[in-house]
Amino acid sequence: MKTNFLLYLTIILAGLQACEPDSSSNRVELKLDTEPFDRISLASSCDIKIIQSDIYQVTLTGRQKDIDDVDVNVISNSLNIAEHGQHPDDFVIRIYVPEIKDLDCSGSSFIYGESNFTQNRNMNIHLSGSGDLDFAVITNDLDLEISGSANVLLEGSITNLDAEITGSGWVKSFKLQSDFADVRITGSGSAEVNVTSDLDALITGSGNVFYKGHPHVSSEITGSGKVIDAN
Repeated sequence: MKTNFLLYLTIILAGLQACEPDSSSNRVELKLDTEPFDRISLASSCDIKIIQSDIYQVTLTGRQKDIDDVDVNVISNSLNIAEHGQHPDDFVIRIYVPEIKDLDCSGSSFIYGESNFTQNRNMNIHLSGSGDLDFAVITNDLDLEISGSANVLLEGSITNLDAEITGSGWVKSFKLQSDFADVRITGSGSAEVNVTSDLDALITGSGNVFYKGHPHVSSEITGSGKVIDAN
């Protein structure tokens, strides 16, 4: 385990059995209180839960040998988590943070926002790979970039949505209300948006933009893609 933390580290052993011959099966919870960060960079395949909190902390729960395969550090306000190898389904990483400026995810993790993130600053999300993201947010501007086959489920309320999909990814955000949306798709990906004022769609390929609400719609399409009224 490699860390660059200046504060303290607490290890809590959970469910240990004295008679257990194979200590590698024992579950351990490792809590890391970190320096402040507002950017998160993930290279992982395990489940990751993000919780809005007034503290900066990372918690890893699983077998000790799996925890040892994860590198965690904070550099220049960026929390970096890199997972090496495949881990069991019950291995979980939890991240506690007040606000998120940038969330960058590569790999196949399922990333779940356990809180409805409410913040004044804008949020940028970038996903590459085959992971999934389930997130609720209330903010002004949300910039979303997907490359690969990632799926994103969003809800909440924002002013501006800027979404770019390259590949076969899918953005499902009917429950995310926005005043304005700018959606660009290259490939076979699709987006579901809920827009009240203006929707701009640029499609190259076979992707589709489904919309709810009654916005003014401007579209430019090259290929078989469509902009579809889903009301």
